[in-house]
Amino acid sequence: MCSLQDGITFEPSRTRALALGTQPFVVTAHDTVRRRALPDYPFAVLDHFRGRCTPEEVPLKL
Repeated sequence: MCSLQDGITFEPSRTRALALGTQPFVVTAHDTVRRRALPDYPFAVLDHFRGRCTPEEVPLKL
């Protein structure tokens, strides 16, 4: 989750950042913040843009 990493990186510089992640990577996000000793670090979780697509719809989402 690059956005999560960016949010954590920007935090010390007082640059505002919103950490976003998609549903399939929630476990990874929680592992990331736990490894960084930030277990309560907030991040928003969004549906994955292709998560509910049929195989035929996937090319339309690219």
